[in-house]
Amino acid sequence: MAPGDTSILKGNGSSVIRNDQNGLDASAVLDGFKITGGGGLYVAGGGIYNHQSSPIFANVIICGNKAAEIAGGGMYNLSASPILKNVIISGNSAVDGAGMFNTSSSPIFKNVLICGNTATQSGGGMALYDSPLTLTNVTISGNFSAYGGGIFDNNSSILFNNSILWGNNSGDFSNELYIDLTPSPSIITLNYSLFRNRGGGTDIYGLSGNTLAPDAFSLSVSPQFVDSAGGDYRLSASSPAIDAGTPSTDTAGLNLPMIDLAGNRRIMGSAIDIGTYEFRSIHPDVAGILYVDGAVAVPGDGSSWQQAMPSFGDALMVADTINTAATDSVSQVWVAKGTYQPASGQSFAMLPKVKIYGSFSGNEASLAERAMAAGDTSILLGNGNTVIRNDDNGLDASAVLDGFKITGGGGVHVDGGGIYNGRVSPTFSHLMISGNSSNRGGGMFNGQSSPILTNVFIKGNKADNDYGGGMYNFSSSPILANVIISGNSAYGGGGMEYRQSQIDLTNVVISGNTVASQGGGMDNVLTTGTLTNVTISGNSASSGGGINNLGSSLIFNNSIIWGNNGNDNGNEIYHFAFTSIPASINLNYSLYRNREGEIDIVNDGGTILTDHVYTVSPEFVDSAGGDYRLSAGSPAIDAGNTSLLAVDDTFDLSGNPRIVNSTVDLGAYEFQSIAVPVTIQRFTGSIQNSTATLEWKSGVESNFKGYQLEKSIDGNHFTKLAIVAAKGSNSDYHYSTPQTATKAWYRLQLISQTGESTYYDQIVALQNGAIATSILVYPNPATDYIHIRIAEGANMSLYDAAGKLVRQQNLHAGINQIDIRSLPAGIYYGVVNGQKVKFVKK
Repeated sequence: MAPGDTSILKGNGSSVIRNDQNGLDASAVLDGFKITGGGGLYVAGGGIYNHQSSPIFANVIICGNKAAEIAGGGMYNLSASPILKNVIISGNSAVDGAGMFNTSSSPIFKNVLICGNTATQSGGGMALYDSPLTLTNVTISGNFSAYGGGIFDNNSSILFNNSILWGNNSGDFSNELYIDLTPSPSIITLNYSLFRNRGGGTDIYGLSGNTLAPDAFSLSVSPQFVDSAGGDYRLSASSPAIDAGTPSTDTAGLNLPMIDLAGNRRIMGSAIDIGTYEFRSIHPDVAGILYVDGAVAVPGDGSSWQQAMPSFGDALMVADTINTAATDSVSQVWVAKGTYQPASGQSFAMLPKVKIYGSFSGNEASLAERAMAAGDTSILLGNGNTVIRNDDNGLDASAVLDGFKITGGGGVHVDGGGIYNGRVSPTFSHLMISGNSSNRGGGMFNGQSSPILTNVFIKGNKADNDYGGGMYNFSSSPILANVIISGNSAYGGGGMEYRQSQIDLTNVVISGNTVASQGGGMDNVLTTGTLTNVTISGNSASSGGGINNLGSSLIFNNSIIWGNNGNDNGNEIYHFAFTSIPASINLNYSLYRNREGEIDIVNDGGTILTDHVYTVSPEFVDSAGGDYRLSAGSPAIDAGNTSLLAVDDTFDLSGNPRIVNSTVDLGAYEFQSIAVPVTIQRFTGSIQNSTATLEWKSGVESNFKGYQLEKSIDGNHFTKLAIVAAKGSNSDYHYSTPQTATKAWYRLQLISQTGESTYYDQIVALQNGAIATSILVYPNPATDYIHIRIAEGANMSLYDAAGKLVRQQNLHAGINQIDIRSLPAGIYYGVVNGQKVKFVKK
């Protein structure tokens, strides 16, 4: 993590932390705190006092401390050599050494920012007496004192590696560095560093002989901070410090940091940057893809899964900036599973001509490898407003959102809790829109816009005291294909609300929606359109349980309207025609319920035309449980008209072939009566050391392509593990895969040579027991990558066979992929939480 101010240690009249000859060495660690408010009369080390104590301080902020009458506002070191990693020392004050005072000490610094400290006499940033220092990727700027605004040095040699000493102030005399020549001059060595030295003692005072020894790679030009006056010491895009540090081929002995002060990955470009912060040069890969993974251990530049960005919002912002600048254009954004949320009161917005795909596991190389149902793995979570708000932002059908769950959106007077579309026409695919609430359109609001929705779930939304729980459309022409709209609620139009709009629905289920007024499934006002292979069932309202139709003309093809509730007054349809506006409903090759009287159909002045219709039960598999597939005896099977399908309508809502026999079925699902030419003699599994092994044996395999092995961690949603090619009749198969979850389910999809498929009816469930605390490394030996499975996040130190530290790596809980291509062949040891693991690099 980066330095944080969530855990605060606050002073009370003395040093906040006082380590006085208490035997501390590097095994004592303080990590993740803000040290503030320390100091008192004649107190040395207002924040931290170390006397003959050398602990580690990591991810710490030391700010707002005082040593009013003495030294060391932030930290005072006496015969101590603490290690500081990822530390900010800022806003402290003292007579001498406002940020830090060292005497007979040798602290080690990595990724340390010393800024905004004030000393009345010497050493605004730090004061040194007989205290040799090594500074690696340190920035010292914006400090003040009478002598040595940045550093006051007495008999203390300093080694700067990849560091910045710039922008400190002493009233134009020794602004950056004051070297006291008594008893002898110090040697100041600068390697790949940036420092200000205008001559004449203005910036550096006390030069004598070889006192100052910069190498040929050090710079004396402005670092071009983003906003040093505002305390932002990150590098701007034009900074000369970018890629100007120690080359990646020359890191021996320097032990450079793996991450910067902000927790971002070091070495984004050709070499490490100078200073505390690495410039984040975000850019897509060569195919124009920007990668996002909220679980990435170290944030990267977005160019691969290994270099993924953690923030979806940042990725959209960067993509918008890059595309506007017409440099490295971003055509796609790939988002791994996880939860992503905008800032409070804000919304995400799609981008013109950018396709956004979710539900990745985080290792796929192509879209075809993404195994998913209508996606609830990549979650976009609302934060007091619409989750996605597309308001006149230039979207057409080339803008795609595919593979997400959109939930938790809404707010007071918010239209479209899940998605708002105003004057735009994007494409939506593989979505679940659920659990949102709004004034209008709990799941989606379309205002003068025409989005395309494909393979979408709109579920569990609300439009409190208004219309369109799942979707609200005004003067819009959305196209919906393979969509489920269920479990939404509103005052009217629980599933969908259309006003002065055009409808185009294909393979849609509208079910389980509830309203207080009209139109449990759909509420249509002055709307026209065509609905093909749509199932509307299980919705309820005071009237028009399935459909409330006011002055609207709709055509239903190959559709089912059955099992809705309108309090016995238009259970299925309430149809009304205004005096001057004709209204009609055409039911072609469709199935609807119409008992005698006006129990199911209320027609007030409109026209209802029918052609090849059925008024018998569709015999759903389990409508009470929300399963609206057709059972084997359903009269809806092969009862449609194939000529009414769109040219590209080749799959049903489940992704199965749209036509199994010669004729299309009614409703959103096609009955899959596929006989795959294979028999399974057994399908079993076992688990050992958190590795699951699945085994099966085939019987007859004829005209058979192979098996798709799938896995679920909830017993409901399955994802693809592997495709296993057929080997022939009476063959044995086995497949091993890591299983870190306590329990997982596995199933087989059987695929014929012509592409038809069905599932073997047995599912194997494997119980892992307690998750192992041991570390699993595979493959071993390895060539390019190793994978490390660990139960909880940790840091790994990697050593070669001679015991030399070659790398440090942050590991997250689960499976980590480690790039070892740059390592020479040989034996390596990783140490994680005191445990040693061994692997061989070939």
